Amino acid sequence: MTPSELKTIREAIGLTVPDLAALAGVQERTVRYWESGRSAVPADVQDQVLKIDAWLTAQAREALATVRALAAEVGALPESIHLLRYRENADLWRFQPAYRPLPVTVHAAALARTRTALADLHVRSVIVYMEPAEYSRWLEGRPDSAELRAAWAGEQAA
Repeated sequence: MTPSELKTIREAIGLTVPDLAALAGVQERTVRYWESGRSAVPADVQDQVLKIDAWLTAQAREALATVRALAAEVGALPESIHLLRYRENADLWRFQPAYRPLPVTVHAAALARTRTALADLHVRSVIVYMEPAEYSRWLEGRPDSAELRAAWAGEQAA
């Protein structure tokens, strides 16, 4: 992986230099050295970055598959899909534990990929912030689920 490839992919997956440094267990200066070409990017770091990139792409594809399956049930694609964005890492990890220890910016990158994929289907995406306290009140004691979060998001955008 070239230094410019590392930087490009790191930015595309929503990682800052401090984020990648923390994930790789190195100093920020080391990541800057990798990206400047002053030292080689270790194979394990390359693998980690590429794995996150592939995972985000898979998530966008999974979202599209879900939309297409729903469209098959009702006979048409929806006009719009509501997506949730998290403000805080703790909220992301609470509602989307698969993201731990990745930051909210990585989730934002996943949303951007999903948004682009939906646009290719001519489905508008509406991204709303998750407000955990409001969502908890809205649940009225019901157990949390992805379906209920999607319904809550739809009501927030209305």
